[in-house]
Amino acid sequence: MKKTAIILPGQSSQYSKMGKTLYENFETVRKIYDEASECLGFDVFKLIDSGNMTELMKAPKLQPVILVTTYSYYVMCKEIFDIEPDYIVGHSLGEITALACAGIVDFKDAVEIAQMRGMFMQEVSNEIGEGLMVAVSEMDLAEIVKLCKQYQENQTPVYLANLNSNDQYVVSGLKKDMMPFIEDIKKAGGKAITLRVNIPFHCPYMKLAAEKFAEGLKKYTFKKGTCKIISNVTAKPYEEDEDIPLLLSKQIVSPVRWIESMNYLADNDVDVILEMGPGRILNKMTQSLSDKYLVSSLDNPKDDQFSLNIFNSKKLFNRNYLIERMMGVAVSEKNNNFDEKAYEEGVVKPYNKIRSLSDELEATGRNATVEDVANCADLLRGILACKQISEEIIAERMAQLIRETLITF
Repeated sequence: MKKTAIILPGQSSQYSKMGKTLYENFETVRKIYDEASECLGFDVFKLIDSGNMTELMKAPKLQPVILVTTYSYYVMCKEIFDIEPDYIVGHSLGEITALACAGIVDFKDAVEIAQMRGMFMQEVSNEIGEGLMVAVSEMDLAEIVKLCKQYQENQTPVYLANLNSNDQYVVSGLKKDMMPFIEDIKKAGGKAITLRVNIPFHCPYMKLAAEKFAEGLKKYTFKKGTCKIISNVTAKPYEEDEDIPLLLSKQIVSPVRWIESMNYLADNDVDVILEMGPGRILNKMTQSLSDKYLVSSLDNPKDDQFSLNIFNSKKLFNRNYLIERMMGVAVSEKNNNFDEKAYEEGVVKPYNKIRSLSDELEATGRNATVEDVANCADLLRGILACKQISEEIIAERMAQLIRETLITF
């Protein structure tokens, strides 16, 4: 059976007024923000709405604010789409959000943990100096690792921090060392883009922060979750609840193994991945890793109504809607078969079967089953084939329905 996964972003996904539209339109989201504000000692929405990115960029505020924004997307998905993911994978900070979404840690505790994580990281950064992280592309991983090693041997250490995709690797270090590193990347023919962070995450510079974080996590309780959470450190699901504090603290000084995490999903029959939270930075780099799954996002920073439209349309994971859309596709495709008998048997009769099911679902209020969708999909393929639609166009129509609803068949 095919499976669904959710991916959640971390720091650098932030943008001005992120999540504002959901806050203004859904009481559920406002309650989440109010609860978080009480925990944090500042008004989360007021900070987001102010557009003051300088204040927002401070790690002890930014990390819990991203968690709150992302968590609100998940709660809305549960409320509207009744989504039941098989896996949740958070990128860096997003791993804490994943634990909250799966009920492994209470939401208020997750907010406190994110704030604590940001505070310890900021404290260390204040002591060691300004950090910088750079996304490197158009360069082989082996070459990047070799260059990092040269810098480490020259006592100006920079470290591989994220393995995001086969053409994007993030390197972390102090700004004074990263600036010449960027020039060396360009000289070698690579491309380097600085990220919107000023702390060298996921590298040995954060050792003291990781130690403090491990100590701070001891007071929190981690429970059995509703689905599997993939660890950034191991690129596999947590095996035991007691592993969580150890791996969360270790994550601070370890590279994020995103490529391996996504490969794990592909190898375990995941065929739909939904990105939740601010932005869509995980979408492109995740989709590029495999053709075994479809990746979609709930947010678009360029369109403040994007998320609202998705939630209001209620199309995602809605099998009844999908069956209605199948009927629409069956009717709208031009017929090229003028054999009346064949048309009656291959188009009219199967169409009437789909319509009969749709009518029954509407009359009874029943939700369509997986089997209902599979049967209707087979009938639709037969209808389009009978109309003498090309296999290429049939495949595209089916893919379009999957993209629209995130239901595979």
